[in-house]
Order: sequence, then C-alpha cells, then structure tokens
Amino acid sequence: MPGHLWVVNAGEEAKSWHSLSSILEFLLMHKADQQSVLVVVGGGALSDVGGLAAALFKRGIRWVTVPTTLLAMVDASWGGKTAINFGGVKNSVGIYHWPSHWIYDLKMLQTLNEQQRFDGWVEMFKHAIIGDFSLLDAIKAYWAEYDASGAESTRTLPLPTQVLIESALRVKIRIVQEDPFEGDMRRLLNYGHTLAHALESSSNLFSHGQAVWLGMLFELQLAVQCDLLAESEARIIFEFLRLLTPFSGYTNVGPANILPEWNRLWGYLEQDKKVRFGQITWSLPVKVGQGQVGVEINTRTVKELYEIWSLNPF
Repeated sequence: MPGHLWVVNAGEEAKSWHSLSSILEFLLMHKADQQSVLVVVGGGALSDVGGLAAALFKRGIRWVTVPTTLLAMVDASWGGKTAINFGGVKNSVGIYHWPSHWIYDLKMLQTLNEQQRFDGWVEMFKHAIIGDFSLLDAIKAYWAEYDASGAESTRTLPLPTQVLIESALRVKIRIVQEDPFEGDMRRLLNYGHTLAHALESSSNLFSHGQAVWLGMLFELQLAVQCDLLAESEARIIFEFLRLLTPFSGYTNVGPANILPEWNRLWGYLEQDKKVRFGQITWSLPVKVGQGQVGVEINTRTVKELYEIWSLNPF
C-alpha cells in the first residue's frame, strides 16, 4: 500500500500544538486507522511530536522512528518518551509510547552541521558519565586519536564510530529496561537536564546540547557541594566535559553574559518533571560511570552555587 508524506518544522518549533494538530489532521485526511503505521523521519524533536501523535490517534497506532541526527540516534528516539512543549515549559505535555521499530543509517550523519554534531556528542558524554566508565575511556581515546591527527586544530567535530554510538545506546537501553516509566533509575538519564530544560525554556540562545553541557557542568558542582562526589572523581568528569569546550560555541565569548539570572530561572526549575511534593530532585554523578537519583538540595544552596558558577561556568 502506498504511503503519504507530511512535512513539519524541524527543531523545537516542531514540539507545538500546531505541529501536533497538523499531524493528526494529516492522519485523518488520509483515513488512517488502527492498523496504520506512522513513520517519523528526523531528529529528536520530530520523534517527540510524531510519537505523541501516534499515541493519541485512535487511542494509539504503531509508529517507526528513523533518526537522522546523532542526538536522536543515541538518545531522543529510543525510550518511548513523546512530548510537546506547552505553556513555555519544555516537554510538559506527553506520554510514553514506544516505537515498533528503530532504524538508522550512519550515512545520515554526514549531513550534520557542527551544532548538530555537538548536541549528539553531549548526550554520549552524559551516558558515559552516569552509566559506563569504559565508554568514557573509549571516547577519550577516540578523541585523543582525533587530536593527534591534527584535525582538532580545524575546530571541526569528528563523527563517532558505530561502536561508540551503540555503546552509548546500550547505556540508555539498560536503564530504560530496568525502569521504563521513570519511577526511579531512569531519572539518571536526566543528569544535566534539570538546569538545561530551564535554560532552554527561559532563553532561545541555547541549543539542547549547549544547555545540557552547561547543565552537566553545574550539576557536577552540585554533586561536589553536597559531598556526593569526591574531588578526584569530579576532576575526571570535569576534564572529560572540557573536551567539548572548543566546540561549544563559547570559546571566545563565555556564556556568563547570557546565562539567565536566578529569579528568571527559578520559575522554570519549579516546573521540572522531577519535582516531588514541591521539592526539586536532582540526578547527579556519585563516581565516574555511576549516578544517583532523587537527590534533594536546599534551594538556597542551589541558588548561591548557581550565582557563583554562572560567572565562570568552565
């Protein structure tokens, strides 16, 4: 049976009521039924809104994700989370709806620009920090080899190997299989994302990868501040994250002058999905390759650390 094509905006613009409604109208127009399959080709934002449309239409139809970005391949398109942004808050309306199939082709990565490569690498770094010490070492070795080739001087990001991509994905698969509905350990995957989502919601100056990278740097300091992470372990993670600095977009101009003030940020932090009974909980590293969820930290402590950290994030 022939299929039909519908195109929506890429990026965060896709995660809106307008895009969601347009997909549902498209399905109705072509008389889709419960046996129909929605194939979503694109990055993480498209898998979010496309998967949500599939979950809602006819109370749920099958969908297939074909990730075309590194971020989507290693993180966003696998795990069953679907969502749109609502009320200015990121991912505030959504549901779990797992794709029937997950298909990717590494050749698609050749089309990515520097920012898209950076965003994907950030999630791979995150998976290594919270779930796989050996992946962290493998990434460091790969980057050392890349630097030795002289390519680093051109300030271009390498593309990861299939082995690295699949190693990063295995971290997520293992955690999601243990806790599919984010009741406990799946929240580890939110390391860096508590601050990141607030940054993204409060400003349009950050890509998802930039926001998560900054979030991981800040939340690393939180872990040290709360004595969850030894200084020696923190130094390893900090130097690992610093590998991304030349490609972050903040080499010559630091983010200190564009990071929002605490009072603006706080309103979005209060909307974070990990808030429990009015208290923000954090997912933080406790050693290299291991993290802890549900960490409660006094708001004054977080505020004071943020105001100091934001002056010199790295």
